[in-house]
Amino acid sequence: MHQGRIVTSLVFGTERLYRFVDNNPFVEFHPCDRTNDTARIRKNEKVVAINSALEIDLSGPVVADSIGFRICSGIGGQMDFIRGAALSPGGKPIIALPSTTAGGQISRIVSSIRPGAGVVTTRGQRALGGDRVRRGEPLRTDTAAAG
Repeated sequence: MHQGRIVTSLVFGTERLYRFVDNNPFVEFHPCDRTNDTARIRKNEKVVAINSALEIDLSGPVVADSIGFRICSGIGGQMDFIRGAALSPGGKPIIALPSTTAGGQISRIVSSIRPGAGVVTTRGQRALGGDRVRRGEPLRTDTAAAG
């Protein structure tokens, strides 16, 4: 869908960006209900959805728009794109984040998310933190717990 085009619902940036998109036949603007439609996203092959996070729990939940009770950004389409990429033939859903903040003093990869933090993406997706990759895995993997 839309081969050879940049498809977006909004742009925000520099004067250079605005000049680039102005009357550019390769840039198409569509409403969010179209650009963020998982059924449309998955129709494209090899979709790579790279989204960011503020914090990720070791069991997988991703916090992308709040730190505890403090909201840091608007609600976006992270789950739409993560799900769409996961369903795309050859697609890759990725959550990318620095493993620490505050000059390396605070870990963004935590044993449990902060009280009040909103989970944007649920367990079972992929996360990239620092130089490590975590794929959705069972919460307990030891065989003694399984028996």
